[in-house]
Amino acid sequence: MDLKEAIYTRRSVRDFTAEPVAEKAIRDLIEAAIRAPSAVNAQPCTFCVVRDKTVLGGISREAKAHMVKTTPVGLMSLRSIVG
Repeated sequence: MDLKEAIYTRRSVRDFTAEPVAEKAIRDLIEAAIRAPSAVNAQPCTFCVVRDKTVLGGISREAKAHMVKTTPVGLMSLRSIVG
């Protein structure tokens, strides 16, 4: 599978293997992401590769807590119905 096919046929995965992602794959994904258009070419995104599982777990917990805290109640209810 090439990169374009992977992006176009993507899906959500919430169960991961312990197999590390190849350095080339990470670099290719970042290269593709930085080429995405942005308003007035502002390129407001920053990318950071985190490999430490403890750090990843902390980021995940904090991000989920932030989403729960900041998502309007109506959208949270809709998500539970749809997802």
